[in-house]
Amino acid sequence: MKPSNDNEGRRYKGVILWVDNDDVPLGPHLLRLKSVNYSVKQVTSFTETLDELRGGDYDLLILDAMMPVTVEEDTVLHDKDTDKGRQAGLVFYNEYKELLHEKGVEVLVFTIREDNDIRNQFKDAGLPEKNFMTKVEGADAAVFLTRVEEILRGTRSCEDGP
Repeated sequence: MKPSNDNEGRRYKGVILWVDNDDVPLGPHLLRLKSVNYSVKQVTSFTETLDELRGGDYDLLILDAMMPVTVEEDTVLHDKDTDKGRQAGLVFYNEYKELLHEKGVEVLVFTIREDNDIRNQFKDAGLPEKNFMTKVEGADAAVFLTRVEEILRGTRSCEDGP
């Protein structure tokens, strides 16, 4: 394992929960994380993510803004005015950020969406700017790994982009 300490002295175990439905493009990122001894559990739905968080012991949740949902979840989340089905990651973050905080789980939003609206909505919900990364920004697995490690350490290089 590659444990580290954050600014508050919490010792990280290197255990990551990743919710996304795009396995193939994430392959290099998963391999990179595992190559430096991070343990990664992949899930593919809102409910599965919540179950894992409640029962597991994770350091980091990697969340897609367009978090995959089941048909049943989409029926509950969908709102014709806000299109919550398309923003399930934001809905999840808003509804469960207290649970994430209580359990000491950091969050990295890693999404294909590049529009500033979604970035600003997460920021308004309390997510630090450094904890939001587009899949274009993190296309290089080494850049992505650096961001993960900086979030877990609680620091960030000034040379990095948003």
